[in-house]
Amino acid sequence: VFDRAALSAPPYRSSARAGACPADACLRLRPVRLSGRAWRGEPDTCAQPGALVGSGVPFSSCSKRIGQRISTLHIRKTSMAALGFVNSSPAIGSLRESASAVAQTNTAPFAGADVPVGTSCFSSLGAICAASGLAAVGLASGKKQRKAKTTVVSTRQFVARHALDQSSRDEDLSLDEDPSDLLACSRRGLAVVQGAAAGAPRMRSLPTSVRNSGGIDQWNMKHADLKRLKVMLDGMCLATTVDEALEEVHAIMSLGRNFWAYAYMRTLYSKKPDVYYGTLLAKPATLLPVVYTPTVGEACQKFGKLPFQRRGCYISLNDRGDIKSVLEEYAAAELTQGPDGRYLCECIVFSDGGRILGLGDLGTWGMGIPIGKLDLYTACAGFNPHRTMPVIIDVGCSGAAGNSDKVVVRDHELYTGMKQDRKKHTSEAGTAVNSAYYGTDSLIGEFMQAAADVFGTKCLLQFEDFNSNDAFPLLAEYRDKFLTYNDDIQGTAAVAVAALMGAIKLRKPKCTDLVGELGSQTFLFHGAGSANLGTLKLLSQEAGVPKSKIFVTNSRGVIWRSKDGKEGSFRNGEQKGFAQVGKPTYDASNLADTIEHIKPSCLIGAVGVAPGCFDKKVVDALVRVNGSERPSMFAMSNPGDKAEITARDAYTWSNGRVIYASGTGFEPVEVDGKTFAPGQVNNIYIFPGVSFGAISCQASTIPERFFMVAAEAIANTLDEAD
Repeated sequence: VFDRAALSAPPYRSSARAGACPADACLRLRPVRLSGRAWRGEPDTCAQPGALVGSGVPFSSCSKRIGQRISTLHIRKTSMAALGFVNSSPAIGSLRESASAVAQTNTAPFAGADVPVGTSCFSSLGAICAASGLAAVGLASGKKQRKAKTTVVSTRQFVARHALDQSSRDEDLSLDEDPSDLLACSRRGLAVVQGAAAGAPRMRSLPTSVRNSGGIDQWNMKHADLKRLKVMLDGMCLATTVDEALEEVHAIMSLGRNFWAYAYMRTLYSKKPDVYYGTLLAKPATLLPVVYTPTVGEACQKFGKLPFQRRGCYISLNDRGDIKSVLEEYAAAELTQGPDGRYLCECIVFSDGGRILGLGDLGTWGMGIPIGKLDLYTACAGFNPHRTMPVIIDVGCSGAAGNSDKVVVRDHELYTGMKQDRKKHTSEAGTAVNSAYYGTDSLIGEFMQAAADVFGTKCLLQFEDFNSNDAFPLLAEYRDKFLTYNDDIQGTAAVAVAALMGAIKLRKPKCTDLVGELGSQTFLFHGAGSANLGTLKLLSQEAGVPKSKIFVTNSRGVIWRSKDGKEGSFRNGEQKGFAQVGKPTYDASNLADTIEHIKPSCLIGAVGVAPGCFDKKVVDALVRVNGSERPSMFAMSNPGDKAEITARDAYTWSNGRVIYASGTGFEPVEVDGKTFAPGQVNNIYIFPGVSFGAISCQASTIPERFFMVAAEAIANTLDEAD
């Protein structure tokens, strides 16, 4: 970062004669942070390696006030693992060769070296050039250039602004644009800094439509709405400190629409990741609902309508056979390297967007979920965000009929992924599954093996928001081969069981054997998706609850099977495993009638597509069959507008009798002068800790027992005040 005083003092004025920049009057360097990884310059030191010396290329436009000529860059060693090149002409070749030769000496004490720079290099690029372990600093020329193709060899761009424009802020700069646009950077006092490892420009790890448009900036500039929104969001997000960011996001939230706060936080991450996480950690109760549930549901439905940002790796069907190189490209741009040269990644959250929350198939727009999930990994468990990777597997997307709100996603002009339907086939279990995930050339298998090859076998690979028909067989296939689990199945199960044990503590405060007491309860699960089926399995296999005490419904009512298993209302093997033997003699499709017959003490809903299905008749029946005992009623579907029942309806209709909890948080409710604060049964209490524990203990696999232990731990944290 260039010092304002140094720039305004002689000899950096237009009156200075060419070549009058002595080494003892060089620009002073200050430390600057690049994406959370420090470039440690010498603070306020003059006449140090890293200065601009020599003569050659004239500065123009606003740079005339500096009036220096540059033909040589004096380069110094920095603490960054690797810095790349910007290349626009053959003239850069000698620079690349010279810098590469010097870079080979970076293990020894390095006092500095002069590297010749061709005139066309600076006149067309005006960039900072660098080599592995070394940094070279220069000011861009403002001279208007004829349009020419500019190729970025490095994988990521940063902008460090010298102090000519006090009102300016850090921002990303595309180096794939017209050099005249690039050089406008210098007119505002910008110098371009190349970060991450040298390599090809990041293209393969972008979603298909963005890649085909020429890159991130081209995509945003191509669409008028995105272009204008980017200007608006950049204008809203001016914070450079946590306090400033809190003021800005609070002002936006005061308007009562958290979606805009979500857009602000995403912009803040793109500009200043460390400030982003500092802000999130400063006010987690306020901001976690902004960056994740409930806001993330709406954000995913509109994800492509926001300016595209660099965070997130996309793997499509077209990458089959070469997924490893896609991961390597993203890692080079976004991750750090260890002493052995391997990119450091502790956790990958990956989804195919096939079942985003209770919203259905959103395809690549579902990237908001892996991103949000990893934010919680950092905020709640302390994961280093620069060692995590959000991934979307793109095998197509269903039309509007494939999501619950019938939102146009795949056919929208701003859809970022492959504009084709998913190719499916009928599995042996009779379910429709994504064909690309199975067989010897399984896309999921190749992805997981590639991740293990690039990042090591201790890198956690977390399945997220796959359709249930794929979620269960994929988990069964890979859970013993890689360090992996499915949070929708196992994480949801653990937090649901924890909540069920918490409800027992409310009913029986002196109970010391919560797991044993689960066996005395009767459970009715409304909905047979991955969330409820995972809970069924955990209760049965780890808590020892008899299957005769567990009932589950699907769209046909209570699931049943014949004694020989040949007939029944089940849709897949997982449902069949918990089907009641014998066809019900009551109206099993009517939930209130089913409650009257089964008499459950716990009603758990995770339907996703039937908001409000726990109506007053259902509540009345549940309270009636439990007599003097307080029944549990959980509305697990996310986001809040998909909940089976709201907190207000549950407490009001039951006169405060039910023990209520929901997947999305609801505000406290007052009934007859008493305030009821609903609990939130959300995976946030499980997956950060389970994942961090698995990483910390160097686990090879994640057994089901992990989740039962986690559930017990959470239930036992409830104290008398809770």
